[in-house]
Amino acid sequence: AVIQYNLEPEIYSEHIFKSFDSFLDKQGLQFYPVHIKLDTGMHRLGFGMNEIDELISLLKSSNRLVVKSVFSHLVAGEDINEDAFTLLQAERFKEACAKIKSAIGYSFIKHLSNSAASFRLPALQFNMVRLGIGLLGINSSGNNKISLQPSTTLKTTVAQVRKVNSGDTVGYNRE
Repeated sequence: AVIQYNLEPEIYSEHIFKSFDSFLDKQGLQFYPVHIKLDTGMHRLGFGMNEIDELISLLKSSNRLVVKSVFSHLVAGEDINEDAFTLLQAERFKEACAKIKSAIGYSFIKHLSNSAASFRLPALQFNMVRLGIGLLGINSSGNNKISLQPSTTLKTTVAQVRKVNSGDTVGYNRE
């Protein structure tokens, strides 16, 4: 369906990369646009910082995928008390993007800011922002001047189970 509807998938693990790459190979397709998700500290989905070299190796070994964007998700962009961790995530993101760009030899869109960070930390907007929860009418930025109205209901399923190191935080607000 991704190919049929000309969609651009999010690639967030070696398994997903290899599966999609294999599918493209069987279809005889090359240079298919994809979006690479990095895990800079949320520990939900994405290539970890310790997996960047492997990701680069995968990208360099295939001409079937072309990187349209690289992105990550901020853990606590809405929480001033977590700004040090948010800035650490931004540094990890910048370093990984620079390494990927250098290795593959071309530029791509970079996006890190979620709804709250797009209002609170404009320096982290890079090439675009993902408004996410803001589109649902939820103002998580702590800015009372922004008035949003609910627009939808969200339902989901479990996409992945991950193992993380003892002491690492998981999910929103590092909880």
